[in-house]
Amino acid sequence: MRHTPKPWIKDRNIIFDNFGSEIARVDYSMHGCVQGNALLITSAPILLEACQGTLAILLQNKLYPADIKAAKVFLNNAIDLALTGEGKDGS
Repeated sequence: MRHTPKPWIKDRNIIFDNFGSEIARVDYSMHGCVQGNALLITSAPILLEACQGTLAILLQNKLYPADIKAAKVFLNNAIDLALTGEGKDGS
């Protein structure tokens, strides 16, 4: 399965791809959760990348402290992006 490549850009309640095509629209009837939902949708490609990268690290035969640290940084950045819109997206 494929999805629209990152970055996804939030403009109020609408999520766009890098070329300006609409990906999603968050309904204002979401009981005050519009901005939070829009941030979460916008960060979806980064969250997926963080999960895939962390899983790849954890599936290695041997884990080293540097690998664990890298996995933590990768996940923390993705979580920060999803919650606040601020974080490193890895691009």
